[in-house]
Amino acid sequence: MGRIPIVGWGARELDSGDQDAGVDDVLPRPCSAEALIQACEKWRPEQLPPAFVKLQEAFGTAAALDLLDRFRQLLIEVLGSLATGRPRDLAHRVAGMAGMLGFTALGQQWLGLSEWEDTDLEALRYATRRAIVTIDLKLPSEP
Repeated sequence: MGRIPIVGWGARELDSGDQDAGVDDVLPRPCSAEALIQACEKWRPEQLPPAFVKLQEAFGTAAALDLLDRFRQLLIEVLGSLATGRPRDLAHRVAGMAGMLGFTALGQQWLGLSEWEDTDLEALRYATRRAIVTIDLKLPSEP
């Protein structure tokens, strides 16, 4: 999952087969320039939250990056559970780590799911993938 987002181009909606193949989004055919720009903006990584900067200051860069990498691995795991329909098993843990690292909105979405609130799973999948993209830009590349 540590990769740039993949946006397909087709005449249908995104489905679970696309997600299994690693496709994150689908643009309609034909695609206007505005739709292409919107897709690029939608998947633009965010800056890491200020809370993460505070963690770096408090515990050092290496420890903070290790924690961020563990959170990334957890996000990858829960993406798999979204596909199999069992995301609540880890939802509260994701919510807690997201809150600690400053991914507040993502944490609130996962907390809602853990508390059996009506949750838009597609929006949750998107927010989770976007957080992974953001984290991937911060973590050092593996050799």
